[in-house]
Amino acid sequence: MQRTMIIYEGLEETTEKIVKKMALVLGPAKYCTTEGFKEDYKNYDLFVIAAPVSGEKLDDKILKFVMENATWLINKEIGLICTGAEKDQGIKALKKLQSILGIAVVHCKTIKCDKCIEEIVQFSLELKRIRESFLKSMPKEDLKKRIDYFINSHKICDLATGYNNWIRCTPMEYIYKDGCIYILSEGGKKFANIILNNRVSISIYEELNNDSDWEGMQIRGKAEILELDTEEYKEVLKLKDIDEAKLNSMPGILNCIKINFDKIEYLSSKFKALGYSSKQIYYYKPF
Repeated sequence: MQRTMIIYEGLEETTEKIVKKMALVLGPAKYCTTEGFKEDYKNYDLFVIAAPVSGEKLDDKILKFVMENATWLINKEIGLICTGAEKDQGIKALKKLQSILGIAVVHCKTIKCDKCIEEIVQFSLELKRIRESFLKSMPKEDLKKRIDYFINSHKICDLATGYNNWIRCTPMEYIYKDGCIYILSEGGKKFANIILNNRVSISIYEELNNDSDWEGMQIRGKAEILELDTEEYKEVLKLKDIDEAKLNSMPGILNCIKINFDKIEYLSSKFKALGYSSKQIYYYKPF
């Protein structure tokens, strides 16, 4: 699992509040001031250096820390953030750090205050995306085979749907066919969400037996509700051994949700033994 270390100054000020919000998004993550930095923190994968700026002057403690630790920092991936300044002032202030760290800097940003919530979250998500690009990836064909096997070996998923403040997560039995998940259901609030917002998320996982043996995946995709007279709908019914007589005996209409995938995040403790990162990501072609 890739980890992020955030090093900052600005205790009880804007910077600390921003850092705490970033750590929530970037997790697994830790944060500390320059004085609280420990030797074993050097083993983290991504570093974020956050410093308050006064005028165009960078915090002295941050500058000193970077200069004293530049020999190992330049071999890491680093995000830079300055706080308490306007955009132009922040860019100028960060140039000093960029000149020291060079190509180790993967992203930088000026965020004026902790009230800029959307900016904080978007910057954190971008750093997270960059961090994921450093994963030791399994060959795509091998990963796809493992994904298919894992989904086929289970039959229950958690289906999350949402629209505005209306959120729903429902455990559902599913069918996996031709790279899609199909869910049969008589109805419910999840359908209201899908009608209004077809973006969904699914989780499938093994029961956790111990901290060192775990496996599960998160699936992101789009849902559609199949028309009842289509061959695709009839094929799903056949796979569940539901004939016309059984269908007609039900108290309500049996609807079918089809979920097309666009991204799977597959986590497994087994991947490390194979020489890969424990988190693997598979992207599907746009549909």
